[in-house]
Amino acid sequence: MAHRVRNSLIGLTAMLLASGTGVAYGQDVSAASKAVWDGHLQKAMSKDLDAVMTDFTDQSSIITADKVYSGTAGVREFLGKVIAGFTPEVLKSIVMQAEVPHDNVVFTELTIGAAKRTYIYTAVIDGGKIKTITEADYPAQ
Repeated sequence: MAHRVRNSLIGLTAMLLASGTGVAYGQDVSAASKAVWDGHLQKAMSKDLDAVMTDFTDQSSIITADKVYSGTAGVREFLGKVIAGFTPEVLKSIVMQAEVPHDNVVFTELTIGAAKRTYIYTAVIDGGKIKTITEADYPAQ
């Protein structure tokens, strides 16, 4: 009986240690993903397209309701147009409503008052690079 209790305690301890490690790992991944995304937003708002492109690889994609932009050429095409529209008025009117990281995914909701639009982004981060961004927008309320 004592042997069974001892084995159960060892098993329980191992499970607790493993689950604690998983939580810390998840938090670390979430924090790292958020750092990549926050850096991306800062580069975009600085209007430095070359710096923005360091966040992407040839396997990256941006998915919108109208089109999928794949690879660095497609991503550059899309983001070049976006960044060109970042006037001082636009940049001053950005209001972040939510930024929620979970593991390697970051969900963001922001409104650009000057454009009267709210944007929803879901970014998947892989190896410190942005693998995929989905983008949807609608009239701001």
